[in-house]
Amino acid sequence: TIAAKSLSATGITGNIVINSAQTYSGNATIQGLLDITTGSILSTAGNIAVNAANNLTVGGLNTTGTPAANGAIALTHNGKLTLSGDVNSSNTFVVTSGSASSITIGGSLPATIQVALGDFSLTRNVTLNQDLSILTLGGVTADVLFGGLLDGVTGKSPNLTVSSQGIFGVTGAIGSVQRLGDIKVNNGTGNQLSALNLLGTITAGSLNSGIVAGDISLTQDQNYNFVGGLNLTSTTSNTQVGNITLGSIITSNGAALTLKNSGALVFAKGITIDGAISQISGVTTGTVP
Repeated sequence: TIAAKSLSATGITGNIVINSAQTYSGNATIQGLLDITTGSILSTAGNIAVNAANNLTVGGLNTTGTPAANGAIALTHNGKLTLSGDVNSSNTFVVTSGSASSITIGGSLPATIQVALGDFSLTRNVTLNQDLSILTLGGVTADVLFGGLLDGVTGKSPNLTVSSQGIFGVTGAIGSVQRLGDIKVNNGTGNQLSALNLLGTITAGSLNSGIVAGDISLTQDQNYNFVGGLNLTSTTSNTQVGNITLGSIITSNGAALTLKNSGALVFAKGITIDGAISQISGVTTGTVP
Protein backbone atom coordinates (compact mmCIF):
# COMPACT_ATOMS: atom_id res chain seq x y z
CA THR A 1 0.00 0.00 0.00
CA ILE A 2 0.94 3.66 -0.43
CA ALA A 3 0.20 6.34 2.18
CA ALA A 4 1.26 9.94 1.57
CA LYS A 5 0.13 13.54 1.88
CA SER A 6 -0.54 13.90 -1.85
CA LEU A 7 0.37 12.62 -5.31
CA SER A 8 1.15 14.59 -8.45
CA ALA A 9 2.25 12.51 -11.46
CA THR A 10 1.71 14.49 -14.66
CA GLY A 11 3.10 14.56 -18.17
CA ILE A 12 4.13 10.89 -18.07
CA THR A 13 4.90 9.76 -21.62
CA GLY A 14 4.69 6.00 -21.04
CA ASN A 15 2.07 3.74 -19.46
CA ILE A 16 1.38 4.26 -15.76
CA VAL A 17 0.76 1.24 -13.52
CA ILE A 18 0.15 1.63 -9.77
CA ASN A 19 -1.36 -1.61 -8.52
CA SER A 20 -1.19 -0.75 -4.82
CA ALA A 21 -4.02 0.67 -2.75
CA GLN A 22 -3.32 4.34 -2.08
CA THR A 23 -4.31 6.74 0.71
CA TYR A 24 -3.66 10.48 0.58
CA SER A 25 -4.67 13.28 2.92
CA GLY A 26 -4.56 15.78 0.04
CA ASN A 27 -4.99 15.72 -3.71
CA ALA A 28 -4.20 12.73 -5.95
CA THR A 29 -3.46 13.78 -9.55
CA ILE A 30 -2.34 11.35 -12.27
CA GLN A 31 -1.99 12.31 -15.93
CA GLY A 32 -0.39 10.31 -18.72
CA LEU A 33 -0.08 10.20 -22.49
CA LEU A 34 -0.88 6.46 -22.84
CA ASP A 35 -2.68 3.94 -20.58
CA ILE A 36 -3.18 4.33 -16.84
CA THR A 37 -3.90 1.45 -14.45
CA THR A 38 -4.27 2.16 -10.77
CA GLY A 39 -5.50 0.38 -7.68
CA SER A 40 -7.90 1.92 -5.19
CA ILE A 41 -7.42 5.58 -4.22
CA LEU A 42 -8.64 7.23 -1.01
CA SER A 43 -8.33 10.97 -0.45
CA THR A 44 -9.40 12.03 3.03
CA ALA A 45 -9.21 15.82 2.49
CA GLY A 46 -8.51 16.41 -1.19
CA ASN A 47 -9.62 15.72 -4.75
CA ILE A 48 -8.90 12.82 -7.11
CA ALA A 49 -8.16 13.52 -10.77
CA VAL A 50 -6.97 10.85 -13.23
CA ASN A 51 -6.48 11.72 -16.91
CA ALA A 52 -5.46 9.07 -19.46
CA ALA A 53 -4.89 9.86 -23.12
CA ASN A 54 -5.83 6.25 -23.92
CA ASN A 55 -7.26 3.48 -21.70
CA LEU A 56 -7.97 4.06 -18.00
CA THR A 57 -8.47 1.28 -15.43
CA VAL A 58 -9.15 2.24 -11.83
CA GLY A 59 -9.98 0.37 -8.67
CA GLY A 60 -12.13 1.85 -5.93
CA LEU A 61 -12.26 5.65 -5.63
CA ASN A 62 -13.19 7.25 -2.33
CA THR A 63 -13.16 10.84 -1.07
CA THR A 64 -14.25 11.95 2.40
CA GLY A 65 -13.39 15.65 2.34
CA THR A 66 -15.76 18.58 2.94
CA PRO A 67 -17.67 19.23 -0.31
CA ALA A 68 -17.24 23.01 -0.18
CA ALA A 69 -13.48 22.66 -0.52
CA ASN A 70 -12.61 19.20 -1.82
CA GLY A 71 -13.78 15.63 -2.28
CA ALA A 72 -14.36 15.84 -6.04
CA ILE A 73 -13.49 12.93 -8.34
CA ALA A 74 -12.71 13.61 -12.02
CA LEU A 75 -11.81 10.97 -14.63
CA THR A 76 -10.78 11.66 -18.25
CA HIS A 77 -10.19 8.99 -20.90
CA ASN A 78 -10.00 8.72 -24.66
CA GLY A 79 -9.94 4.92 -24.80
CA LYS A 80 -11.76 2.38 -22.64
CA LEU A 81 -12.62 3.27 -19.05
CA THR A 82 -12.86 0.35 -16.62
CA LEU A 83 -14.26 1.05 -13.16
CA SER A 84 -13.38 -2.15 -11.31
CA GLY A 85 -14.31 -1.01 -7.79
CA ASP A 86 -16.77 1.13 -5.88
CA VAL A 87 -16.88 4.93 -6.22
CA ASN A 88 -17.85 7.10 -3.26
CA SER A 89 -17.50 10.84 -3.82
CA SER A 90 -18.16 13.33 -1.03
CA ASN A 91 -18.46 15.99 -3.74
CA THR A 92 -18.99 15.60 -7.51
CA PHE A 93 -18.12 12.69 -9.80
CA VAL A 94 -17.35 13.81 -13.35
CA VAL A 95 -16.31 11.53 -16.23
CA THR A 96 -15.07 13.13 -19.45
CA SER A 97 -14.99 10.62 -22.30
CA GLY A 98 -13.43 10.75 -25.76
CA SER A 99 -15.69 10.49 -28.80
CA ALA A 100 -14.68 6.88 -29.59
CA SER A 101 -14.39 5.66 -26.01
CA SER A 102 -16.40 3.11 -24.01
CA ILE A 103 -17.01 2.30 -20.35
CA THR A 104 -17.10 -0.97 -18.40
CA ILE A 105 -18.27 -1.03 -14.78
CA GLY A 106 -17.60 -3.80 -12.28
CA GLY A 107 -14.73 -6.13 -11.45
CA SER A 108 -15.09 -9.38 -9.54
CA LEU A 109 -17.83 -8.03 -7.24
CA PRO A 110 -21.02 -5.96 -7.60
CA ALA A 111 -20.28 -2.23 -7.76
CA THR A 112 -21.74 0.80 -5.97
CA ILE A 113 -21.34 4.40 -7.13
CA GLN A 114 -22.42 7.13 -4.71
CA VAL A 115 -22.29 10.83 -5.58
CA ALA A 116 -22.94 13.47 -2.89
CA LEU A 117 -23.33 16.48 -5.19
CA GLY A 118 -24.47 16.85 -8.78
CA ASP A 119 -25.37 14.32 -11.44
CA PHE A 120 -24.14 10.85 -12.22
CA SER A 121 -23.62 11.11 -15.96
CA LEU A 122 -21.86 8.84 -18.47
CA THR A 123 -21.99 9.93 -22.11
CA ARG A 124 -20.63 6.83 -23.88
CA ASN A 125 -21.74 3.20 -24.26
CA VAL A 126 -21.66 1.37 -20.91
CA THR A 127 -21.24 -2.35 -20.25
CA LEU A 128 -22.05 -3.74 -16.81
CA ASN A 129 -19.75 -6.58 -15.77
CA GLN A 130 -21.53 -6.96 -12.43
CA ASP A 131 -24.65 -5.71 -10.67
CA LEU A 132 -24.52 -1.92 -10.25
CA SER A 133 -26.10 0.35 -7.64
CA ILE A 134 -26.11 4.12 -8.25
CA LEU A 135 -26.98 6.67 -5.56
CA THR A 136 -27.19 10.45 -6.01
CA LEU A 137 -27.65 12.42 -2.80
CA GLY A 138 -28.05 15.95 -4.16
CA GLY A 139 -31.85 16.11 -4.27
CA VAL A 140 -34.12 16.76 -7.26
CA THR A 141 -31.35 18.38 -9.32
CA ALA A 142 -29.06 15.33 -9.08
CA ASP A 143 -29.88 13.14 -12.09
CA VAL A 144 -28.75 9.68 -13.20
CA LEU A 145 -28.01 9.86 -16.93
CA PHE A 146 -26.62 7.45 -19.52
CA GLY A 147 -25.93 9.00 -22.93
CA GLY A 148 -25.27 5.84 -24.93
CA LEU A 149 -26.12 2.14 -24.95
CA LEU A 150 -26.45 0.31 -21.63
CA ASP A 151 -25.75 -3.44 -21.72
CA GLY A 152 -24.62 -6.41 -19.69
CA VAL A 153 -21.37 -8.15 -20.46
CA THR A 154 -21.74 -11.18 -22.74
CA GLY A 155 -23.20 -14.14 -20.87
CA LYS A 156 -24.48 -12.13 -17.88
CA SER A 157 -27.68 -10.22 -17.13
CA PRO A 158 -26.60 -7.86 -14.35
CA ASN A 159 -29.08 -5.94 -12.23
CA LEU A 160 -29.22 -2.14 -12.06
CA THR A 161 -30.45 -0.31 -8.96
CA VAL A 162 -30.90 3.47 -8.99
CA SER A 163 -31.59 5.66 -5.95
CA SER A 164 -32.24 9.31 -6.84
CA GLN A 165 -34.68 12.18 -6.50
CA GLY A 166 -33.72 13.60 -9.90
CA ILE A 167 -34.31 12.36 -13.43
CA PHE A 168 -33.33 8.84 -14.46
CA GLY A 169 -32.61 9.01 -18.17
CA VAL A 170 -31.07 6.71 -20.77
CA THR A 171 -30.66 8.01 -24.32
CA GLY A 172 -29.59 4.79 -26.02
CA ALA A 173 -30.99 1.28 -26.00
CA ILE A 174 -30.95 -0.81 -22.83
CA GLY A 175 -29.96 -4.46 -23.22
CA SER A 176 -29.79 -4.43 -27.02
CA VAL A 177 -26.50 -6.37 -27.03
CA GLN A 178 -26.94 -8.30 -23.76
CA ARG A 179 -30.17 -8.25 -21.74
CA LEU A 180 -30.07 -6.65 -18.29
CA GLY A 181 -31.68 -8.32 -15.27
CA ASP A 182 -33.82 -6.41 -12.78
CA ILE A 183 -33.87 -2.61 -13.10
CA LYS A 184 -35.09 -1.18 -9.79
CA VAL A 185 -35.52 2.49 -8.92
CA ASN A 186 -35.60 3.74 -5.33
CA ASN A 187 -36.21 0.25 -4.06
CA GLY A 188 -37.37 0.77 -0.46
CA THR A 189 -35.50 4.07 -0.03
CA GLY A 190 -38.50 6.39 0.14
CA ASN A 191 -37.08 8.56 -2.65
CA GLN A 192 -39.12 9.57 -5.69
CA LEU A 193 -37.75 10.34 -9.13
CA SER A 194 -38.75 13.66 -10.69
CA ALA A 195 -39.03 11.98 -14.13
CA LEU A 196 -38.21 8.71 -15.89
CA ASN A 197 -37.05 9.04 -19.51
CA LEU A 198 -35.82 5.84 -21.17
CA LEU A 199 -35.68 6.83 -24.82
CA GLY A 200 -34.32 3.70 -26.52
CA THR A 201 -35.53 0.12 -26.69
CA ILE A 202 -35.46 -1.86 -23.43
CA THR A 203 -34.58 -5.54 -23.08
CA ALA A 204 -34.43 -6.59 -19.44
CA GLY A 205 -35.75 -9.06 -16.93
CA SER A 206 -37.94 -6.45 -15.25
CA LEU A 207 -38.29 -2.71 -14.64
CA ASN A 208 -39.76 -1.20 -11.49
CA SER A 209 -39.86 2.61 -11.49
CA GLY A 210 -40.75 3.11 -7.84
CA ILE A 211 -42.82 6.27 -7.42
CA VAL A 212 -42.11 8.94 -10.04
CA ALA A 213 -43.31 12.44 -9.08
CA GLY A 214 -43.69 13.45 -12.70
CA ASP A 215 -43.93 11.99 -16.19
CA ILE A 216 -42.73 8.57 -17.35
CA SER A 217 -41.65 8.17 -20.98
CA LEU A 218 -40.73 4.72 -22.36
CA THR A 219 -41.67 5.23 -25.99
CA GLN A 220 -39.70 2.50 -27.80
CA ASP A 221 -40.10 -1.30 -27.95
CA GLN A 222 -39.72 -3.14 -24.64
CA ASN A 223 -39.22 -6.81 -23.73
CA TYR A 224 -39.30 -8.33 -20.21
CA ASN A 225 -38.94 -11.98 -19.15
CA PHE A 226 -38.92 -11.96 -15.31
CA VAL A 227 -42.18 -12.35 -13.36
CA GLY A 228 -42.08 -8.73 -12.13
CA GLY A 229 -42.26 -7.51 -15.72
CA LEU A 230 -42.96 -3.79 -16.07
CA ASN A 231 -44.15 -1.93 -12.95
CA LEU A 232 -44.63 1.86 -13.24
CA THR A 233 -46.10 4.42 -10.84
CA SER A 234 -46.51 8.14 -11.53
CA THR A 235 -47.82 10.87 -9.21
CA THR A 236 -48.41 14.57 -9.66
CA SER A 237 -45.74 17.18 -8.96
CA ASN A 238 -45.60 20.98 -9.03
CA THR A 239 -44.73 20.94 -12.74
CA GLN A 240 -45.96 17.61 -14.14
CA VAL A 241 -49.23 15.72 -13.90
CA GLY A 242 -47.67 12.27 -14.06
CA ASN A 243 -48.38 11.06 -17.59
CA ILE A 244 -47.15 7.61 -18.67
CA THR A 245 -46.28 7.12 -22.35
CA LEU A 246 -45.37 3.64 -23.58
CA GLY A 247 -44.19 2.01 -26.77
CA SER A 248 -44.61 -1.65 -27.66
CA ILE A 249 -44.42 -4.08 -24.72
CA ILE A 250 -43.82 -7.83 -24.97
CA THR A 251 -43.42 -10.05 -21.92
CA SER A 252 -42.72 -13.76 -21.51
CA ASN A 253 -42.33 -16.33 -18.70
CA GLY A 254 -45.34 -14.90 -16.89
CA ALA A 255 -43.96 -11.35 -16.72
CA ALA A 256 -46.66 -8.93 -15.58
CA LEU A 257 -47.68 -5.37 -16.47
CA THR A 258 -48.55 -3.11 -13.51
CA LEU A 259 -49.40 0.55 -14.08
CA LYS A 260 -50.47 3.26 -11.61
CA ASN A 261 -50.85 6.65 -13.27
CA SER A 262 -51.97 10.06 -12.02
CA GLY A 263 -52.09 11.64 -15.51
CA ALA A 264 -52.78 10.28 -18.97
CA LEU A 265 -51.81 6.72 -19.90
CA VAL A 266 -50.82 6.50 -23.57
CA PHE A 267 -50.02 3.30 -25.47
CA ALA A 268 -48.28 4.36 -28.67
CA LYS A 269 -48.06 0.76 -29.89
CA GLY A 270 -49.55 -2.65 -29.12
CA ILE A 271 -48.77 -4.82 -26.11
CA THR A 272 -48.46 -8.60 -25.63
CA ILE A 273 -48.40 -9.56 -21.94
CA ASP A 274 -47.79 -13.14 -20.78
CA GLY A 275 -48.62 -12.44 -17.12
CA ALA A 276 -51.16 -10.48 -15.10
CA ILE A 277 -52.23 -6.95 -16.09
CA SER A 278 -53.15 -4.34 -13.47
CA GLN A 279 -53.89 -0.64 -14.00
CA ILE A 280 -54.99 2.04 -11.51
CA SER A 281 -55.72 5.65 -12.44
CA GLY A 282 -55.79 8.76 -10.28
CA VAL A 283 -52.67 8.25 -8.16
CA THR A 284 -52.12 11.77 -6.78
CA THR A 285 -49.86 11.33 -3.75
CA GLY A 286 -46.75 9.41 -2.78
CA THR A 287 -48.90 6.65 -1.30
CA VAL A 288 -49.49 3.94 -3.86
CA PRO A 289 -52.75 1.97 -3.51
